[in-house]
Amino acid sequence: MESMLFEFSYFGKSLTSDVPYVSVTDSEEAQRAEVCDVCGHQWKVLRGSVSLNVEGGRYWPDIMRVDGKSPMVVVSSRVMDGFVSVGIRGFASYEARVVGIDSDTLSLEKCPTYYYLELCRGIDVDPDASGIELEYACRACPRLSKIYDANAPLVPDLSTWEGLDVFTFRNIRSQIRCCTLKVVELARQHRWSNFFFQFMGANPLLPVAQRKIDYLGEMWPPTGWPPWTQKM
Repeated sequence: MESMLFEFSYFGKSLTSDVPYVSVTDSEEAQRAEVCDVCGHQWKVLRGSVSLNVEGGRYWPDIMRVDGKSPMVVVSSRVMDGFVSVGIRGFASYEARVVGIDSDTLSLEKCPTYYYLELCRGIDVDPDASGIELEYACRACPRLSKIYDANAPLVPDLSTWEGLDVFTFRNIRSQIRCCTLKVVELARQHRWSNFFFQFMGANPLLPVAQRKIDYLGEMWPPTGWPPWTQKM
């Protein structure tokens, strides 16, 4: 069985002035403390509705970054409806309420309903293929004792993929969000805005223009698709 896996993200304020800057105003009720059963390490996660402030921007995107200590991703109800319609697996969702709008343009437009996504852990990084060494303080968390090279392309170990459609890495903590071709094709079919897709393991040092997949382009599949495939 052939499988193509992708990273998905968004275009943020640093890359385009068309999307708004978004920040969390109230997340105390949504914060939950998690504790590792093995080492006792504690960390906080968001599991519940949050309130958002929006500044600037020229349109309401279907996916956007929420700035904070740990960048969140929120998606519109259009994305959620698409996920539900085809049974996309691998996430939990929570309401993300826009309570403040500091934008002359967006204040005149109807604000979509947004949701914060928490992704399941569904695949391991292959450290050998990625050219990195993983040294653990605790494998159960998983918590590293040494930071790996941030410029290394993180190549997945496809033999560990659990078949989820959206997911993140299991053997390291990472802000990389992964998905299947099904999600890319949904984004194209429904013309979701502001998504960024690239193949998993793409070199992060390459310019964005060389890594991004033109999922809304006239030609589909894109020229040269795919750059590689892997057998399951």
